[in-house]
Amino acid sequence: MCELSARGGTEAALTLLREHRPGIEVLHRSLSTRDSPYADVVAAVLATLRPRTP
Repeated sequence: MCELSARGGTEAALTLLREHRPGIEVLHRSLSTRDSPYADVVAAVLATLRPRTP
């Protein structure tokens, strides 16, 4: 999705990321508990998205 955005499909990529934000948050928590260096990358992606609304 990040590559899609980089190639000009920004709106499509953001839509996909927003739709899958709960899963991305689960991934981030899992990576964080394992002290993975990728946790920071996923955190950066999450920081670009709007907060979830209930």
